Amino acid sequence: MGFRGEPRTTEEHIAYVYELLRGLRPTPSSTVAAHNFLSPTHLDTDFAADKADGYVPVWNEEQSRWIPEEIETGGGHTHDGTGADSTVVGGVAEAGPTAAQAAFARSVVIGDSATTRLFDSVTIGWNARGDEDSVVIGSDADGQADSFSEANVLIGAFATAEKVHSTVAIGPHVYAATGGSGVRSEANVAIGTNAFVRGDFSVAIGPSAAIWQTFNGAPFMGAIAIGQSAYCEDSKGSIAIGTNSFVDNVANAVAIGRDAIASHFFSATLGAESVTDADEQVMLGTEFTHTKTPGGRRVSLIATSSDHTLEVYEHALTVDATGGNRTVTLRPLSGKLGQVYRIKKIDSSANTVTIDADASETIDGATTRVLTAQYEAVDLVAGASEWHIF
Repeated sequence: MGFRGEPRTTEEHIAYVYELLRGLRPTPSSTVAAHNFLSPTHLDTDFAADKADGYVPVWNEEQSRWIPEEIETGGGHTHDGTGADSTVVGGVAEAGPTAAQAAFARSVVIGDSATTRLFDSVTIGWNARGDEDSVVIGSDADGQADSFSEANVLIGAFATAEKVHSTVAIGPHVYAATGGSGVRSEANVAIGTNAFVRGDFSVAIGPSAAIWQTFNGAPFMGAIAIGQSAYCEDSKGSIAIGTNSFVDNVANAVAIGRDAIASHFFSATLGAESVTDADEQVMLGTEFTHTKTPGGRRVSLIATSSDHTLEVYEHALTVDATGGNRTVTLRPLSGKLGQVYRIKKIDSSANTVTIDADASETIDGATTRVLTAQYEAVDLVAGASEWHIF
């Protein structure tokens, strides 16, 4: 068994853990070592190769509780390599992995097979692996994926830091990695299941949200990806917000909205499935409507030779009525105050293009407006109670 004296009940076990967490604090140059008392592999007669003075819990029959008993170097039981001013809680199961260890000073290690590699760290969780100046919490959380990680916070099962420092990674399987070509990355935040950051001064929040750098050693700073599978690739100073939003290999771009894509420098796309097609462009709405700045305005232009019902994301419409009279139908005015449409008849036939307001709604007092001549056009603006012609 792992302690002097025999714990006899579950209540005694609980009492021991309580005493350990509440009052069993190491003094200067001391170590607390506590073990899974189901383990036959850590008998009190085991001596560590490199022990530190400290305490072991001892069961006191008179007081019916565990009490700390001071030990001297060369006596009692500590783990091999346990550092001074450290606290170790945990052990191994029958034929299980190695015990918890604090290899360097001023560390706290809690959990079977948990370890810390350098100074001033806190490591909690089964098989968790801490590093210098770091906090690592979660089963199989790994702050030791390489020899260059430090000053990180990892929380979550299988959370991993590889060649990073000053980084926060929270969530199951979250991953913070090197900035490319062996360059250590720093000051990142990754939050969410499978969230991934590879760069500097970047933030990825959401399931599978990712910041990815493939530049060989080039600086890659200040990207933000928020939302499920939001993604910035080699995009310095860019922002992707929304499910599957994507900024692709450009600097200082913004993509906001589901499946929004910004792939041009100094561009922004705002709206579901909106996509940039030029540098210095702002896309508003969906893929059909966009505004370019600076230097004027670009709008969607739709051509039809059939009857057509105008949608809110459409703006300019050309109608070819060569095959017969055509009707352009307007949606109800509700919710469209200020909506602008431009409609033009482009053919030379005698057929007409009729613009039809919804139900009893009117266009400058009439329920319809008819275009009869080639290149005749009309601009409509939605008012509070009718469409206005300009």
